[in-house]
Amino acid sequence: MPVRTVGERDLLWRTIVGDIKHAATRRHEFRYQVLRDLWWVAKRFGARGIKSIELRQIRGLGDQPMTGYFDDPQRLVVAALCDRLGARTFFEFGTYWGRTAWTVARNNPDVRIFTLDLPSPDAASRLQLEFTDQYLLDEWRRGEAFYQTAEADRIERLFGDSATFDYSPYQGSIDLVYIDGSHSHSYVKNDTEAALGMLSPRGTIVWDDFPGYAGVYAYLEEFAVGMNTTLLHLRGTRLVIYSRQSLLSDPDADQPATPPDTRRELPDRSTKASSDSGP
Repeated sequence: MPVRTVGERDLLWRTIVGDIKHAATRRHEFRYQVLRDLWWVAKRFGARGIKSIELRQIRGLGDQPMTGYFDDPQRLVVAALCDRLGARTFFEFGTYWGRTAWTVARNNPDVRIFTLDLPSPDAASRLQLEFTDQYLLDEWRRGEAFYQTAEADRIERLFGDSATFDYSPYQGSIDLVYIDGSHSHSYVKNDTEAALGMLSPRGTIVWDDFPGYAGVYAYLEEFAVGMNTTLLHLRGTRLVIYSRQSLLSDPDADQPATPPDTRRELPDRSTKASSDSGP
């Protein structure tokens, strides 16, 4: 039987014809999925100061098994980052159902977690800055994912408007800050400035929902340019990272600028494993 070799060029015209046909017959899908995805790719490619990298370019990221909800893989990546960065404190903007907080706690038994959200749906009418995603208030199940779990004792719920919340107890002490609250430009800016004040000397900030929200996209570009640094977008995710640690496995690769007195290498996982081992 003859062997047939198929390359990408062989699929070119077939794909073009299929795209044209389906664009006419599946207009809603073409508009809200295909064009949306193309626009997101264009935004990522054209972003100033934000470099897309593969997960494997961060040493060891993706090699460790993670336990968590399957509905959104982003939270598994965040939990893995906590592990690889040796985080011991985690601060989250936007508790929602609590699945990210629980996933981080479940996979990082030494991490203490603080998660901030509004005290009630009514509080959204009194916010200081522009609020987005009104639909997230329709079903109020804040924190239910970690209620009555073994991890609940390490998860501290905080309540309030992130624009007026008192962050002084957390100054300089948080190893990883996860920003996933309101997606308006004003709130992302506010939450990022608060995160910078909370960061420990080896701290990291992770933003969700890039490049899907205009406010998130616009502010992260401004942040990268204003800080004269390169942010890292993890390809295949919505996550963007700024870190005071050296992250990339290639020492010559672009990575966020870090003050010399605060820059530290990733912890030696083999040493940690031997020191943490027990019965």
